[in-house]
Amino acid sequence: QQEEKIKKYEEGYEIINIKRSVQYFLNAYDTAYEVYISLKESDPQSENYRNIEAIYEFLKMAIEVNGIEKFEPKINDDYTKATGVSSDDMTIVETNDPNLNNKIAEIIKPGYKLTSNDKIIRNSQVKVYVNNAKGELLWVIL
Repeated sequence: QQEEKIKKYEEGYEIINIKRSVQYFLNAYDTAYEVYISLKESDPQSENYRNIEAIYEFLKMAIEVNGIEKFEPKINDDYTKATGVSSDDMTIVETNDPNLNNKIAEIIKPGYKLTSNDKIIRNSQVKVYVNNAKGELLWVIL
């Protein structure tokens, strides 16, 4: 019975490690994409661009064949109703415009989900407008 408990614990620990590895992989993919876009705009004829393009395409293929897709909420969507965002990943942008309160101002990092069941692997990281003209603050737990 003790060995069975240890085995279940070890299996749970393995799942945690797999999830952590996927997060690092997605961060590497995002970084490769940012460098790819930057070099595409600034130096598309360089060897560095061709190298990062190849790396980005390999990472993109790895994500797609594993049933993972990128998603982003829309700019100006209501943050409190958006799917795949979290208060842990939110940055506040102060505004005096009450019409912008709780609206998504900018996407910092995209989110990722499984294509098979739409389960979110990583929330999008966003900037959200908060109307401080009246001392209002956004306190939402999603």
